[in-house]
Amino acid sequence: MSRSEPGTTQAQETTATAADPYTLHHGSTAFQVLRYELDLDYSLGSNRLNGRAMLRCITLEDTDSVVLDLVGLRASKILVDGKKVPKFSRAASTS
Repeated sequence: MSRSEPGTTQAQETTATAADPYTLHHGSTAFQVLRYELDLDYSLGSNRLNGRAMLRCITLEDTDSVVLDLVGLRASKILVDGKKVPKFSRAASTS
């Protein structure tokens, strides 16, 4: 058993460092995706994929941001509960 920092419990420490075994070292433990709905259109001639993805998520801990791994993709519009978010950014991957 590892030692916890003062003021934390073993459960808090485990939750904060837990990783999804399918996507090790990626993703977030702050939320869980319950459902993905994809509407995709692929053009063979231009090798271009366009689409819409709707994610139904729940938060598992207090958070003021959600980070999605969109490597190779570009999001042009972000909605939360059907409303535009006041701010979103495209950060470069750190791995």
